[in-house]
Amino acid sequence: MCTLASLPARAGIPSTLDLQAGHFKARAKHVKRAVDFNRYVCKGQEALDMIAKGEPATRTWVTEDLKKNGWSTYSDASSVSPDLVPALDGLGVPHAPGDIRPVFANQYDGFTDKNGKKVPATHGFYHNKYIPGRPGKGAILSEANFSPAFQREKAGSKEAVPEMNRWCDIVWLLWAQEAGDKAGNLHFIFRDKVRNDVTREIIERIHGLEEKPDTLDLPWPGHKYDMRTDDGKALLGSPQGIGVAYLIKDHSNVVGRKIPYAHVFSVDNRPPSLSGSEGGGSSDSNDGSDSDSGSSSSSSSGSGSSSSAASGGPPVYNWDYYIVWELRDRATG
Repeated sequence: MCTLASLPARAGIPSTLDLQAGHFKARAKHVKRAVDFNRYVCKGQEALDMIAKGEPATRTWVTEDLKKNGWSTYSDASSVSPDLVPALDGLGVPHAPGDIRPVFANQYDGFTDKNGKKVPATHGFYHNKYIPGRPGKGAILSEANFSPAFQREKAGSKEAVPEMNRWCDIVWLLWAQEAGDKAGNLHFIFRDKVRNDVTREIIERIHGLEEKPDTLDLPWPGHKYDMRTDDGKALLGSPQGIGVAYLIKDHSNVVGRKIPYAHVFSVDNRPPSLSGSEGGGSSDSNDGSDSDSGSSSSSSSGSGSSSSAASGGPPVYNWDYYIVWELRDRATG
């Protein structure tokens, strides 16, 4: 029997924009691992049950809590990856520079733990862009997320993480700040370039590619999965779905008790010699590690035929995978 307390922590790859290549050296070698598909189906069902109960978070975080927990924020370029444009256009999400509000959160400062001890920074970060948008089209672009718990584990440190550390808490706070009275207009959460090995393997299992990883050719509009199917539930229970479930559950009083609905697609990132094109998709942002339901655990960089630069850079996939979570009313989900 699955329990939400046992949901796995995040595993993934940090952003190439913000981390030095050395961060990737231990993860560049590709390791194939067998994912227990049914386990993630169970986790997805439990997540749906959690959402259905409609119990908002008991703790409300405010802006002042960011600094108390060692977080700082800054803005970045108001642009989106060209790889996302077909999906944004297809879903009617505006993406002109004036529509996009990039707010990146870094846990780069020390903080005081619950026992009053001074603790060094974790160097976790959540880099996302917010599009309050027109009615029914509000979106979060989840670009690069690397949790404090994951950073601690990667460093072999047993130091505490800040109380405010979950992706869903920080992303919601920043979304609410940017959206203001339009916070309830959240309808899409884009998981950009899924680098998490568990989620990639689940996607490949769904498409019958267990023995042919990193080969999913599924351009937008890709394939849709609702939560009445085991495939949809496994995606929701995966590391790149469970944080979305917690965000909906914790803030159902604002967004409503929505049912997430997954759009999966891929973008060709093969070199011209393999793809016969002028070049693959952009690689300037990676989906990383976020932790919403427990302590973090590390994993390999992915599965299949990813490669890394000789200098120890990040793994490069032939096919970049994307998930767009669409939040639908229960009556239509």
